[in-house]
Amino acid sequence: GIAMLLRNVSGWVRLLVNIAMVFVWATPVVVAVTVWQWLVDQQSGVLNYLLTHVLHAGNFGRHNWFGNPLSGFAIISALVIWGALPFVVITLYAGVSQVPRELEEAARVDGATSWGVFRHVVYPIIKPLFLIVASLSVIWDFGVFNQVYIMLNARPTSSYYLMSIYSYQESFGVGQYGKGAAIAMVIVVVLLFGGSQLPKLARGLGSASHEFKKGMEEGDKGDKTSDSKTSDETKTPGANPPA
Repeated sequence: GIAMLLRNVSGWVRLLVNIAMVFVWATPVVVAVTVWQWLVDQQSGVLNYLLTHVLHAGNFGRHNWFGNPLSGFAIISALVIWGALPFVVITLYAGVSQVPRELEEAARVDGATSWGVFRHVVYPIIKPLFLIVASLSVIWDFGVFNQVYIMLNARPTSSYYLMSIYSYQESFGVGQYGKGAAIAMVIVVVLLFGGSQLPKLARGLGSASHEFKKGMEEGDKGDKTSDSKTSDETKTPGANPPA
């Protein structure tokens, strides 16, 4: 959605958004987690202040967002998405910007809605790229560790055990290195399986690009052939004028 919106805004707005996303993308994880800790701090958090004194949504003074795993994982998920969004948006925008405007305009002339244009024109072209971005995002999400460990001050409870946290706690927390290694091996197997799919997705991307380019070239040849026939038909020999 954001990638599509970037196509329809002015150049300076697009530039500012890209700069902001690159800044977020370049921010170290430790710094980002520290900022989010300040935002949701139990005693002096900005979020609690806004909800209590600005939005008047209730009494959120000294509210502990991590006391409930549901709200805690909501905060952690927002942090992870916030850090991963720039890569997804910039990559998909690069793909969307290569979609010819002529195809979208032709679909609109045929009566397609905005959703129809995206579904039947834009998405089929960027589908291989979308699958690659989705696969990379899933693989990277399996490696989420610092966001949980630092956010909970290096003392995560069992309610916040992701596979990476669980493996670390079993290995270095209680000394069960065999169990921790087994959990890590499960993560490795899943990541290897995900990584093995990337070449297939890359071949799909290359095949889709080749087919699209081939279709465009055939369309250009057809237009040229039609133009040449039209030109030949107009060049009919005229009758010689009488002497």
